[in-house]
Amino acid sequence: DERCSIYASKTGILTKLNVFKGFPAAAVGTTVKKGDLLVSSAVPIGETDFMYAHAMAQIEARTWYEMEAFALTAVQKKTYTGRQFTKTYVFFGNKRINLDLGYRNIFDKYDIITNVRSFGGSMPFCVVTERYIEYETREVLLDGDAEAERLKALLGDTISAGLTSGEIIASRYTTTLHDNTAQAKIYCECREDISVTVKDGTP
Repeated sequence: DERCSIYASKTGILTKLNVFKGFPAAAVGTTVKKGDLLVSSAVPIGETDFMYAHAMAQIEARTWYEMEAFALTAVQKKTYTGRQFTKTYVFFGNKRINLDLGYRNIFDKYDIITNVRSFGGSMPFCVVTERYIEYETREVLLDGDAEAERLKALLGDTISAGLTSGEIIASRYTTTLHDNTAQAKIYCECREDISVTVKDGTP
């Protein structure tokens, strides 16, 4: 096996350190920081000699996270007016020919749908049709409390997804509503595997 050691991938307090191969370089109950050696590949034999192994261990630690998220509670809703017009172009190589006289008349707010049809032959060309669809926007107020609850769920899911073989064991949230903005903040304690195995000699 390759000589590998195990390091901490993040800061935490060790709650489990069951070493199967290698030599423990930390102890349960101690605080370790990201990059600290947890299990060494070098196993002492006697007073001066060592044997080397691919370190293997079962490791868990208590970790803590703080995260916040924001969402607007006043948003712009798009409503289509029913007005639209179409522009058509013909392209010969890099040359464009406009087939509509009013091709510069564009709505202030619009979506555009483009369709391209290519034709071969001795003089290949393509026809491009652009359909402009006008819309208006108006401000819509959302339920601030509902947005804050949505943010709380999002924060919890985001932290859970980032844990390696772990879970949230305690959490506390705060929420605020101010100036058409909802804010949620989570403070949580987790239990997770913080180990990362690294080949000896890797920078």
